[in-house]
Amino acid sequence: MIVQAGAFAEHTVRSVEHTVCADPSWTGELYDYGHTPPTVTVASATVDGPWLRVELPRSTTIRLTLRLDPCTRVPSYRTPFG
Repeated sequence: MIVQAGAFAEHTVRSVEHTVCADPSWTGELYDYGHTPPTVTVASATVDGPWLRVELPRSTTIRLTLRLDPCTRVPSYRTPFG
């Protein structure tokens, strides 16, 4: 999935904090699988651009916290695909 900063990519994503679960078997709710909730940690990454690529495995829940610099780019119809 691509997350864009602004309708026309006019903002810059400086960094992102995101939740991480190290248990690859966890794919749903506690009562669906009958084991304890997974340990969730927080990681961060530097982006410095108008787009952020997020990979979501099946049945994933994630929380993103973006640090933005508003109105730092010229609004454009340009896409991250080319």
